[in-house]
Amino acid sequence: MNTTPFHPELDSALRTYLQAAFEWMRNHHAHEQFYAVGLGMVEDICGFFIVGNTLERLAALADGLEDSTDADKIYYYWSISEWLSDEFRGLPNLVHNAATALAEGLDDEAYDALRLTYQEHILNVLADMRSQGLLCNAQGEELWVWLQYADAYDEDFDDVSFARLNPPELSALFQRRYDAKHANLSQVLQTRLNDLTA
Repeated sequence: MNTTPFHPELDSALRTYLQAAFEWMRNHHAHEQFYAVGLGMVEDICGFFIVGNTLERLAALADGLEDSTDADKIYYYWSISEWLSDEFRGLPNLVHNAATALAEGLDDEAYDALRLTYQEHILNVLADMRSQGLLCNAQGEELWVWLQYADAYDEDFDDVSFARLNPPELSALFQRRYDAKHANLSQVLQTRLNDLTA
């Protein structure tokens, strides 16, 4: 049984915002190989951004990393704040205002609890969108979707959120994305890049 508090205003704001964001990105990248969406967060729950990536833009990023180590390249591949992509900027302050209203006057302990509730609301909305077929590109292919803290607040949340929002077989590969000794999603991504530039 899910005991996370439910806040209808936050849920409504997130659904409106995320559905608009995915529709915009789907159209914006309609003529590219759009494969992933990252939602960026920081410890302050009011910090929030969303960005998509395509193989073409990842290839451009890789071109600028020719002198980097393989480990550095992989870091840039998975760090959404480093992507050479366009951030969705529609509906400014919609989610921010809903979160701020809930956070007003809270002490530190209550704020920490709200942050977990906030995360859960985002994951639940995205999971619903996945079941409705809304987390796909213009060609109907399922997108890789996850949440990532841009600061050091929760460095494991990438893995947690990816596992909640994507098929289990992909989640296992994602968790090993920095492990060059085993099959991982970085290798899948590199193969797709190689096919793009062949």
